[in-house]
Amino acid sequence: MHTTRRMTIVPAFTAFAALLAVLAAGQSPSFTTITGEIGPGALYEIATPTAPWNGGLVVFAQGIGNPSDPITLPTLGPLRETLTSQGFAVVYSSRSMNGYGAVKDGMIRTHQLRGIFVETIGQPSRVYLIGRSLGGLISVMLAERFPGQYDGGLSGCGLLDGGAAELTYVADGRVLFDYFFPGVIPGSPFDVPPGDFSPGSPTFNAVNAALVQGLSSPEQPTLQFARTANLQAANAAEIVAAGLSVVGFTVIHGNNLLDLTNGHMPYDNSKTSYSGSNDDDALNAGVARFVSDPSAVNYMEHYYTPSGELRIPVLTLHKTRDPLVPIFHEERYAETVQGAGASQYLLQRTVDGFGHCGFLAAETAAFAALVQWVETGVKPQN
Repeated sequence: MHTTRRMTIVPAFTAFAALLAVLAAGQSPSFTTITGEIGPGALYEIATPTAPWNGGLVVFAQGIGNPSDPITLPTLGPLRETLTSQGFAVVYSSRSMNGYGAVKDGMIRTHQLRGIFVETIGQPSRVYLIGRSLGGLISVMLAERFPGQYDGGLSGCGLLDGGAAELTYVADGRVLFDYFFPGVIPGSPFDVPPGDFSPGSPTFNAVNAALVQGLSSPEQPTLQFARTANLQAANAAEIVAAGLSVVGFTVIHGNNLLDLTNGHMPYDNSKTSYSGSNDDDALNAGVARFVSDPSAVNYMEHYYTPSGELRIPVLTLHKTRDPLVPIFHEERYAETVQGAGASQYLLQRTVDGFGHCGFLAAETAAFAALVQWVETGVKPQN
């Protein structure tokens, strides 16, 4: 049985304005947590500030997890401390499953969190969504589908052109890697033998060695791979890291994707024409080909291809060279939102740099801008 606790409320934006001063002073934020179970195998946790609650609630959606890992609560790290130090309450869930199935399950579990918070703590004055990576897609899905229950959303490094577009990118990367480096990885993108891809594992080491050696061999297969797969990288080190990210995703999640679609193929490159190699004719004749099944494609589109139908402020954040979820997701989402006639509700920001997520300072500033936008009704300039 939950106990309702009344908390003092202070204006959210006023409290948030002191964020940088608090962090610069090195103060340790103080909060308490309440943990419970939200569904079959899923946990939730509420972090509430010990200082006066500003009335704002942040509903956080985490990124994808390894399908073979146990179900655990997400580790928000400094973000939780940052938000609670400014008087925000934060609620988050482990979801009931890892892997790509967390899109469907994550939408359900994350959407339940507001009700749990109200029952446990009290009614918030504002509710904000924050999501990263796969959670960035979930936060946008909830913002589009339930605008009456949320006041604003922040999506970081999200696959905002949808799961199908992201699958095409990573699966293209895997089949191209297999073409340029045959035999390095056993199996196929959707038939992966048991093993892992953690740093130091045999498969990780084999892929890393192939990419490094391919930089200096006469045919430079690593550079050909980077061009044809459209890897987001600016130098040799970034190319290797990007290749590891793309190939690693298929090694970790390929079987899981096929499980979710009942063994039906969700990816199609049967008519794709690849370019950028030393011999594109040979490449297109020799690369592995897959034909999708309509039911599997429908699953990927349903979970989830954003509609762009925004009715609340949404701010997105992305690194310019994200090797796993490329910035093209942002460009295409902007087009989708424009097509839905909702551009007034979308603000997009970029962080110049390489890597997937990992931009706490920019994320903090973006959330402050979102709060100001929601509370004043004035969209920030950039």
